[in-house]
Amino acid sequence: MPRSKEKKKRPGPSKVNVESAVQEVKKVFNETEESELVNYIKMAAKMHYGLNLANVKKLAYEYAITNKKKYPSKWDEKKKPEGTSLARSTSFNKETVAAFFKAYKSALAKGKFEPSRIYNVDETGITTVQQPLKILAPKGVKQIGGMTSAERGVLVTMICCINAAGNTVPPLFVFPWANFKNHLKGAPVGAIGAANKSGWSNEDVFFKYLQHFISHVKPTIEDKVVLLLDNHESHVSIPTIDLAKRSGVILVTFHPHTSHRMQPLDVCVYEPFKTYYSSAVSNWMNTPGNAGKPITIYDVAELANTFLVNKTFYHQT
Repeated sequence: MPRSKEKKKRPGPSKVNVESAVQEVKKVFNETEESELVNYIKMAAKMHYGLNLANVKKLAYEYAITNKKKYPSKWDEKKKPEGTSLARSTSFNKETVAAFFKAYKSALAKGKFEPSRIYNVDETGITTVQQPLKILAPKGVKQIGGMTSAERGVLVTMICCINAAGNTVPPLFVFPWANFKNHLKGAPVGAIGAANKSGWSNEDVFFKYLQHFISHVKPTIEDKVVLLLDNHESHVSIPTIDLAKRSGVILVTFHPHTSHRMQPLDVCVYEPFKTYYSSAVSNWMNTPGNAGKPITIYDVAELANTFLVNKTFYHQT
């Protein structure tokens, strides 16, 4: 009889040390920290300040440094901040306006908000050189001019806040210094100052202003306030959002490129303020004893105060 063919045994799988074959993923953040990052990204999107991948990477790097986490050394090589364009694809149109009011109505639905509990904050730049006012001159004269305090001005930023009842919070002035020096002579009562070399506000400055706002308005979790503001990157930082959340401040942001139409302070207050400020500077220059003297940043707060005090809407909370 023919010999039956023996079945060849297939070699079994070789034993592999799974632990050595799979490289363990080293996590930088724990689950709680990851949840905080995710919540911030979601919050930024709801506030019309959506973060792209590059923004998120930069955010994670800064978050790791803040929390003193151990992270890959390569992160330091690519950590260089890149300019984040706030000129997103949105503009003033039916869709963006509807989206804002949807968010606004959602905020109002979280409580019973009297006009005195609905605030709007915004900042504006003031320079030591005023915009010349219109002057009288003979008809036909083409070359006329008005006196200004200097050829080039120095920028100071003023952050103001007003509620729907017409009451205000004392302003914050941002001076172009490395460190703040208290030279707020003649400033509105309760006004505070901060320093930034550029003269503009930044994350730290706005965080300081929010603390100032809270100290005057005194919101609580049980008695919240609504705060309308631009979606500038300095307004939607993690510390600012966290402080607002635990203090009872509901932040509602305007869409990019809509503040010139929708921002109450921009539309109704800052334009006449600039006119009155220029008038105050001109009057200061025509005051006996000031002839030939240039306006300095030490005079800005007092000159701005001439408008804030004299306008009927100004009633401090």
